[in-house]
This record gives sequence, structure tokens and C-alpha cells, in this order.
Amino acid sequence: MCMYEVSNKIFVKEESAGEMGTSFAEMNRSDNSNAKKGPTKDFNAFKDFHESETIASILAAWMEFSGMVDIEGVPTVRKLPDSAILKKWGNDQKRVWLSNEIDEFLKVYVFTKTSQQINEFVTAVEELDTQERSGYPCRECGEIFNTHPTRVDHERTQHGKVSNSTEEMDEFGYYICRLHCGKTYKTKQGRNRHERSQHPDQGDELLDQTDVTPEPDQEDKSEDCVNNYHIACLTFGLLMMLFSDSVKEGDSTSLLKFLKVALLMLHSYHRVKYAYVVLC
Repeated sequence: MCMYEVSNKIFVKEESAGEMGTSFAEMNRSDNSNAKKGPTKDFNAFKDFHESETIASILAAWMEFSGMVDIEGVPTVRKLPDSAILKKWGNDQKRVWLSNEIDEFLKVYVFTKTSQQINEFVTAVEELDTQERSGYPCRECGEIFNTHPTRVDHERTQHGKVSNSTEEMDEFGYYICRLHCGKTYKTKQGRNRHERSQHPDQGDELLDQTDVTPEPDQEDKSEDCVNNYHIACLTFGLLMMLFSDSVKEGDSTSLLKFLKVALLMLHSYHRVKYAYVVLC
């Protein structure tokens, strides 16, 4: 149920009721008032709606991917093999063709990052996991530290190494002091407290800037927010389908893949207790 609570937190917003295509708007349109209560109060209604919404997202995306005008139409972009060829194919050949089509579909609508970006992310996670287990070596003298922030603090005080990065986080996902004193923190709140206490003059100004909501004409137009929303919704729905199918089929390998992703999502959305249970 906790993953559905995460989905409810991400995608279901009452203020989006007037925006066609959002989860809350679709709940209104389908007269599914029980699902609006959320998974905590009516789990079955929310789960049924979530599954139906995922199926609708898959169908809509596949129609666009294959070039279908309507649900009864014929694909014009990703065309079906000729009927004569299909008659000659065995089940294995049909399965391979369909699997290849699904792979291409997922590359367009789910795995939108390049393989290089994904590999870089995986490498960074593996490096972080290794150092969490064995300690963080100083990048100057090799001394081992239990945490990344203490390592950075040592490099700053003993070797004069201070990051001049303008990014909010370093390569390990720790928040960097924006006043360039070299300190790093695991959470944004910890970083903000440090800036208020150690840099009171400039720290308060930075926090004020962070709290300012951009005007509509100042918002970043480079991002297609509607497209991003539906891709995220589709991806989350497919993830939950993976869990459901893994349980039904008794597929422990697929279930383990789901749990690895679920662990990160539960931790990101402050379901730390459940993340710990998954980890164990």
C-alpha cells in the first residue's frame, strides 16, 4: 500500500481537477469518488483506478507510437508484418517481433535518458555503495572516513580543497553550502540551517530567494511539463504492474528488481521505515 501512497502524493492533486488528463480530473470524469479518498482510506478503489489509468496510458502511448488514429485503427508508423509472413512465423518468431517492438516503445516513453546517462548513474550508485561499506578515502592523502561530509571537511581544513561548483549537490548527492565554504550536508534542511547560523548575512538572503515562486512568464519553457507528467505516470504504473505480475507468477527475480527501485522511491518520499523493511 505504501507505494500507492507515494503515487497518490506525486500524481493526485485536488487543485489539478480542472486540468484535463490529470489523475484527479480523471477521477472526477469517471465518477470515482472513492478513489479520491486515497489508498489509506479506500485501498481497493484507489488500486482499481490506478490500474485502469495505467492501461489507458499504455494504450494512448502505443497509439501515438504506432501511428494509430483511433482505437480501432491500423498502425501506420510501426506497421504489422504482412499476413502472409505472419502465417509462416511460429510462436517464437512472433514473440521476438513483439518483444522488439516493446523494447522500442519503452525507449521512447520510459527510458528517456540515454544509455550513457544511465550507466553514469549506475556507476555513481555503485561507487557510493562501496564507500558506504568500506569508508570514504580522502582524495588527497587517502585517510579513511566514515561519512562523505567528514571526508570533505578534512579535505577542506587539511588540504585547502574547497569546491567552487555552482550546482546545488555534489556528485554523491550531498547538498553543498552555497556560500562556498566547503561544507556538505546530507539534507537540504541541514544545509539551510548551516547557512543561517554560519553565514547569517548572506544565508537569509539565499533562503529568501529559494522561497520565491517564479512568475508565470518567468517559468522554464524548455520543459514539456504535461509530457513529463504523463511519462512519469506511465512509468510508475508499469512499475506497479511489474510488482503485481511478479507476485502472481512467483517471479522472484522480477520482484527483486521492483524492490530495488521501490527502496529508492520510499526513501525519497520519506517512507524510511518501509524502505528499511525492503532493504532487510
